[in-house]
Order: sequence, then structure tokens, then C-alpha cells
Amino acid sequence: MQCSVPRFIQVLAALMVISCGSASPEAGLPADAATPEAHPPTEAAPPDDVVEPPEEAAADVGDAMTDAPATGPDAGKPFAPTGPVSCDSGGEDAGSRGAEAPFGEAVVGLCRAALGCKATWTFAAPPDSYRYKGTPNQKLLWRVWYYGWAQRAGTAAQKTDARDFLVDFFETERASGHYAQGNADEVLTTSHYEIWSNGMTCARLLALHYKESKLLSVTGRWWRSEKALLDLLQRDGSIDAPGARFSPGQAGPSNLRDTLYAMLSGRPLPGKAVVPTAPWWSDYYNVGAWTLREILRTGDDLTVVGAGPSDLPPLHDPLNLHVKGADYVFEFPQLRGALQPIFWVARIGGTVTRAPYVDGTPVTPSMPAPKLPGATLTVVPGIP
Repeated sequence: MQCSVPRFIQVLAALMVISCGSASPEAGLPADAATPEAHPPTEAAPPDDVVEPPEEAAADVGDAMTDAPATGPDAGKPFAPTGPVSCDSGGEDAGSRGAEAPFGEAVVGLCRAALGCKATWTFAAPPDSYRYKGTPNQKLLWRVWYYGWAQRAGTAAQKTDARDFLVDFFETERASGHYAQGNADEVLTTSHYEIWSNGMTCARLLALHYKESKLLSVTGRWWRSEKALLDLLQRDGSIDAPGARFSPGQAGPSNLRDTLYAMLSGRPLPGKAVVPTAPWWSDYYNVGAWTLREILRTGDDLTVVGAGPSDLPPLHDPLNLHVKGADYVFEFPQLRGALQPIFWVARIGGTVTRAPYVDGTPVTPSMPAPKLPGATLTVVPGIP
């Protein structure tokens, strides 16, 4: 039986569960880095709020996720590494050509400096010509770079401007939807998650380093919201979700995202990340995990402990989660301003299916999501 959900319910700021049948339980060239297992995609810098396809993209193939549940006294608490900062790991060479490459390398260099680690990046200010340009992920990196640079070399006015401009990114995202800026939506991206994780972890680390209360507040809110959203989507600690910016062959779980989720949840780390000195931790693609590990080493929990339904972020468009036991259908009935979207992911009777890959920015799926009679429907609301 299908459940009709009124629009006003979809835009509530909290989780809503509706039963439909029975419920179920300093910028130069960096030195050569280690050969990465996967490189971030490259994208040109488009005008403000315009999404543009990447020049190239490589899927995060990753490793198989362990199915071991989080157990013991620390279950549900973030991963707590001990010992000194791991300055001998953490990738620094982006290995790509788009604007997100030098922006991302600058972000990494600034966070390494904040941790007392040497960096191959040459200290410099961000190019002012990009202040209002780029995709959502590029805007995030540019603003983190500007903030980190201003704190070290800027005037008092520049420090204030850089802080406020970075805080504005988070406020604009809150008004546009999680992973969105204005009309450009990158919700739950797999192909660009390594860029988002680099920017968001470094923003948090710099907020901690400079004891910036406004930035601590918005970064904590973002991570708490992210944790609440991933809690809904995860199955055995792995996230297979629909969303934006999927290049061909990239649908399915992201090993990097699963690793960050495990770190925030106190679950066993998946694949190669379980070895603290593994080359995985020196791959630039995974630098967001490296930065998160150093944040957690300081004792900061990014405010994710106890995150729940009331912490769910508004999305650009509503996400419907139909769940019946181990079966589920996760679907976006529409996605506005989302490049290369995957509209739905389903697991029914142990078989996983996904919406077909489509290029461009279609608003609705070319193939409807399968039905799951008797499922419970949970709606993660979109913006009004």
C-alpha cells in the first residue's frame, strides 16, 4: 500500500515516520607523493551556482566493508586514536587538474601546519578571482583556504572577512540543502565525496586550532547532521545511497565515506584503513579520513555523539526511505540542480538495484523506483 505524504510534512525540520502497513524493526607544485589508489575527479570552475561535468573521474573502488557490528563499552562513540600526530602520513598531491586540486592541496597544507606537520604546499593566498566562482565543493575549499591563510597572514579585517565568508557557506547550505549552494546540489555525492570530506574536516580542525566559536558552531552542526543522515542510510556500517554527481560505474558504497562513518560511530574500520600505518592513510584521496583521525586524536567528537532524528539536515529535495525488514528503497522523487544523479537505490530480497546512470541534470528519474508494499516510509525533508 502506498502512502501519500502532504507537502507540509515533507518540509518539517525534523524526521517524520509514517506507517504504511506494518512497521519494521603556504600555492606551488607539491613534491611527488605515493601513488594513490584512486584520484579525485577533475572539474572546471563554472560560474556561480552552475553545475558542470567533471573532465575525468575515477571511482572509489575501496575495500569490502566488514559486517561486524559496533559492540562493547565504546560502541557508538567516535574512534579514539592515541599517540602523536601522524605527520608521516596524509596525502598531499591531488594528482588532478581542476580548480579543486590546488584548492584542496592548500587546505591540506594549512591543516598540516595547524597540526605542526611539514607540508609540501607553498604558503600563498587563494586567487581572489575565484571568490564567487565554482561548484559547491570548490567554494568550500576556497573558503577554507582563505580562512586558514587569513589567520596566519591576513589583516584584522581579512581575518574577520574570511571567517564570516566561511560561516556564510554553512548558512547558505542550510538554506539550500545539505551539500547544496543556491541552485547547485551535490547531495550524497560519491564521485566528489573526497573533496567534501577534505574541506569539512579541515574546516573543523581550523576552527578548533583558532578557537573560533562561530565556526565551531556551524562545523559541529554540519557533522552532527551528516552523522544523523548516514545513521538512517547505513546498513551494516556501509552507505549505498542515491544522490548527485555519479560518474559511470561509481554507484554503490564509497569506501572513504564508510571509513569516516565508522570513525564517527565507533565501528571497526573497513578494509585497509584498519592498519594505522597502511599506505591507504597516505593517499590524497583519503586525506579527509587522515584529518578526521587527527581531530579525534585531540579529543574533539565533532558533536556527533547522540545525533538523532532531530539533527537531520534539510536537503535540497526530499529523500524518501521505504524500509521493510532488511529490504529498502531509498529514492529522490526529484532532484533539482543535481548533475549526473542516481535517483534511487533498492535492496529487495537480497538483490540490489539502482536507477540507471544519466548525464546532465534531469529533474525526475527515467525509470521509476520499485515498490515495497507494507514498508515504513521515512521522509528526510527538503527545503520549502
